[in-house]
Amino acid sequence: MRNQKPYSDLPLPILIFHILMLSLVLAGCESASTESSPTTNPSSTSTFSTVLASPSDRATPTPAPTPGPTAQIGRIIVIDPGHGGEDWGTFHSDAQDKPDLLEKDITLRLGLQTAELLRGQGYRVVLTREGDYSPNNPPRDLNGDAEIDENDDLQARIERANQSKADLFLSIHINSSELGNEVGGIETWYCADRPFAQQNKLFAQLIQKESIASLQANGYAVQNRRVEDDAVLEGSGEHLVVLGPVNQHRPVATEMPGVLTEALFISNDTEARLLTDSKTIKALAMGYTKAIDQYFHP
Repeated sequence: MRNQKPYSDLPLPILIFHILMLSLVLAGCESASTESSPTTNPSSTSTFSTVLASPSDRATPTPAPTPGPTAQIGRIIVIDPGHGGEDWGTFHSDAQDKPDLLEKDITLRLGLQTAELLRGQGYRVVLTREGDYSPNNPPRDLNGDAEIDENDDLQARIERANQSKADLFLSIHINSSELGNEVGGIETWYCADRPFAQQNKLFAQLIQKESIASLQANGYAVQNRRVEDDAVLEGSGEHLVVLGPVNQHRPVATEMPGVLTEALFISNDTEARLLTDSKTIKALAMGYTKAIDQYFHP
């Protein structure tokens, strides 16, 4: 280390210069110390503070996650509003014994309402008809019996379902009885004579349960009639055309689980009035939609 002269040996002008420089250095240190350690005044403490990071310190914002597709997206549901066109189905008559309510009109309303609700849930929906017409249009002999009749209309519905590669098939109908007001309620049919018999039965039970629950929630204590194998419908062992396996009258069968539901009795005055009410239509459609959701998400 070099030897330095003491300040007392320095000439006066140089000594004054050193003293001035030392004062400036000390003043700068005090200023820096004051800025880096401010004194907090408890009586004026701020309620919030803002910290600004330098560009290099700022984290890149993480984009919000995009909701993934729900489980039902990609599921295809065929809704089959029964009858249509010249085929009225069953009907209700007024006091003058004139038809005032047709099955084909109610099933179409139910089908369209159910399709709307299902699409809102992310399902793909195929309707066998979207208006007052037969699905067999133009008319063709689809079952090879050299005739064009109601069976060809039903075969057209089957082919429409198969072409869509559907996951489920729901055929909507309205019931009727010669006993009039003595009979009412809901029943749902399935075919046990299929490779997917258990799925058919499960789907039928869900449709029955949820459509009844929905009507009850809407204020109507509907009768739970039955969930039944369609082979006993007429006592002949024959299956409903849109549900059964291939036979000599049905060259092509549906390739997916399905059911046919009879939503109330049009021959019952009380239930006929309910079927003209948009609240009843929506309640039934909500029941069908919930049943389909439960089928895929038990």
